Amino acid sequence: MRVDFKVVTGQDVLNENPSPSGDPFFDNPKNVKEILRRKKGIETGKVKSTPFPEEIFSKLLDRV
Repeated sequence: MRVDFKVVTGQDVLNENPSPSGDPFFDNPKNVKEILRRKKGIETGKVKSTPFPEEIFSKLLDRV
């Protein structure tokens, strides 16, 4: 019987976290499921975006 081993480097490991910084938020399956649910709602037209008027957006930024 022969057993072979392969050295696995960082480049060979599949990282399912979509965040370039490795944000742990995406490690939680519930968070990813919610994002995908909302994405599907947008794609199917069940959710519509409401644009902010420029003056409201400016007021929000002034508070930061």
